[in-house]
Amino acid sequence: MKITAALVWISLCLASGFSLFSIAFAVEDLEAELSAINRQIEQEREALHVLQAEWTYLNRPDRIEDLAQQLLPDLTQPAIEQLVAVEDIPLAPPVPPSSTLPDAGSDVGPDATVEMSSLTSGAEAPAVTAPRRSTLGNPPLGKSPSNRVASKPGQSFAEKVRLSLSQEGQE
Repeated sequence: MKITAALVWISLCLASGFSLFSIAFAVEDLEAELSAINRQIEQEREALHVLQAEWTYLNRPDRIEDLAQQLLPDLTQPAIEQLVAVEDIPLAPPVPPSSTLPDAGSDVGPDATVEMSSLTSGAEAPAVTAPRRSTLGNPPLGKSPSNRVASKPGQSFAEKVRLSLSQEGQE
């Protein structure tokens, strides 16, 4: 009985010594990694400091003025007649709605139509109506696939829909 108790205590001492030994080496590895990271951070700070000094040197107003005179000899100061107030610049005229279909970049589904008059009337959201059947995808029941719209490269979704709707109206 005394021998088993002694063996248990000896094995516990050996296990704790081994775990202490392995933890000490793990801590040393982590400290080495930490010091390497700190050295890298310091190198990056020094590089950043050098880059900021170079940027400041390159952005000196006298240097930029000399470069502008060398590289842009035809560049002159604007005449006083060329200067206007922001309020004097005319705004672009409003674009009248040309159709009831969404643009290609719209987030409305491909088979839905948007009432464009609501876009020009104010801050209201466009009214979305029920999906319409078009010949862009599968042909309507009872029609052959030859009735499909031939798409051209670079043609937007709205152009395809308009072409499809015009062909449906001709049938």
